[in-house]
Amino acid sequence: ETAVGNDRVQQLLAAARQSYTPTLCIAGTWATASILEAKTGAPDGAARAFVCTGPTCAPPVIDAAGLLPLLATS
Repeated sequence: ETAVGNDRVQQLLAAARQSYTPTLCIAGTWATASILEAKTGAPDGAARAFVCTGPTCAPPVIDAAGLLPLLATS
């Protein structure tokens, strides 16, 4: 994991934590395969966030500016 990748992970986590989303579930490498299915990192290896409602997921985002609006509507 690169320093840039780690910074992006921390930024995404901070954005997720500042949003009031009572049903929020943060999944990482520890999550079961069924949760992580078809959710991969960016081609450059950077972190991405997926916001899903039931079985439907929005396209992945790579920064807090993209994540916060998705969380506000979920």
